[in-house]
Amino acid sequence: IRALDGRYVFVNRAMANLFDVPIAIWPGKTSRDLMPASLAADCDYNDRLAREKNGPVGDRHVWRIAGRELTILATHFPLHCADAQPYAVC
Repeated sequence: IRALDGRYVFVNRAMANLFDVPIAIWPGKTSRDLMPASLAADCDYNDRLAREKNGPVGDRHVWRIAGRELTILATHFPLHCADAQPYAVC
């Protein structure tokens, strides 16, 4: 989960393991701090699109991490406060 400024507030163990970055490192960091540049750009773009659309955005990411080629299907969607204002993107 990323705050609207793009900084992570939460990641699950699967995400941390995928990038081989301990969970404790993620909070306060951006995608550009922790991911390959092209993937970070894709994540930033899809988060922005989900906020603008105010709804889910699906994407298929294919890239190499630690010598492995991975294909990940991701859905980016805004999280809303009780007043319907987005406060983060998941």
